[in-house]
This record gives sequence, structure tokens and C-alpha cells, in this order.
Amino acid sequence: MLELREVNGGYGEAQVLWDISMDVRAGEIVALVGANGAGKSTLLATISGLLAPSRGSIVFKGDDIAGWTPERVVAAGISHVPQSRRLFGGLTVYDNLLMGAFHRRDGGIGGDIERVYALFPRLKERAGQLAGTLSGGEQQMCAIGRGLMARPTLLLVDELSLGLAPIVVEQLLAVLAGLRRDGMTIVLVEQDVQVALESADRGYVIENGRVALTGEARTVLADPHVKTAYLGL
Repeated sequence: MLELREVNGGYGEAQVLWDISMDVRAGEIVALVGANGAGKSTLLATISGLLAPSRGSIVFKGDDIAGWTPERVVAAGISHVPQSRRLFGGLTVYDNLLMGAFHRRDGGIGGDIERVYALFPRLKERAGQLAGTLSGGEQQMCAIGRGLMARPTLLLVDELSLGLAPIVVEQLLAVLAGLRRDGMTIVLVEQDVQVALESADRGYVIENGRVALTGEARTVLADPHVKTAYLGL
């Protein structure tokens, strides 16, 4: 579904990504793991069009989307759930969900909101509440729900567990697993290496803006370097 080949990029003259190549197959969860500052969030922002790569190709369903605008990327079927949620705090939960469907002109938006409520019943209870007053877990639910409102085939989730209690993380991971069973493809960026790899089919370890290791998730999790560097074993 997604193929990156020798992608370089960053912020202006500050290069962060160095010759990143990776593949994401339809219907799988791929985990991108690594330390803070390794380039994971920059990579997602480059895929979703928030940053333009300086070199390399990003092929999604046969089209090279490198340099496309975020709006065009979303319309093609990629939704980005950003780090720190980035909700519209002064808008209600319901209005935040509607913002996820800003590019759509079909008649199915109401039904999709109900599907999001079915995944996250707490959001239905909080539909009229300002998003800025939600708990951290509720905000993450709303951010994921907003991403789903675009009807993506590829969902990019950045730092799912950031600042959340373990029980909330488990609930959110269960939702992602359910979406995967329904056919959605997910790229999960996560600083908690064990949580990410235990939930994924395959994994990529990003170090200093480069792919340091890749493979089946359980193989990556068992790698001696990963155990030493990220799990303290």
C-alpha cells in the first residue's frame, strides 16, 4: 500500500531523515519505534504532506505523493492522528469530528459519526463538551475519531500512549486492533517500544533519522540491541 524509497527531509536546512526506505502492506499494523528525536514524527509528517521531502519517493497505491498538499493526501486516503492530539479546544467533540470530514461531500458523514461513537462511547456522552476540557484519554479518542471521519485506508497514529494511563492505552490499542481486523492499515509511532511491537505485525527501529532495524514485530522485539537500548534488559 505504501512504499518509501530513500526519503530525505526535515525542517528547512535541518535534515532529520536520511535515506528512509520502508514498506507498509495492506491490512497490517506497522510500528515505528525509537527514542525521542529519532525522526519518527518527522517521517509521519512527511508522509502526510505536512513536510515536503528533499529527496526520495513516497508511493501510495501506485501514486507518488511526495510533495502533495495535506488536503490532497487526506483525500487520497491517508489520515494523520498527530502527536499531542492537536484538537480544536474551543470546539465541541462533535465539531472536532466534523472537521475530520472537511473534504467530504457525500451523505455518509452522520453515519460515520455514529460509527465513531460506537468505537468510543465516551465521545457520544461528551459530544457537546469542548474538546479542550476532555481528559487526555478522551482527547486521544477524539483525535482518532477525527482521523477516521476522513474514511482513510491508511491511518497514521503518532505517540498513541503519550501521557496516558496503561489501562487507557490498552483500550485504544484494542480499538486499533479492531480497525485492522476490519481491513484498515495502520502505521503506529510509539516511544514505548514494547507496547508498539506487541501490537504490530512488523516493526521499524528508527535511530538518528535512519532505519536501524526492521522485521517481524516479535523478531525486532527479541533483538539484543532493542532489548538493551530500549527495554533495559
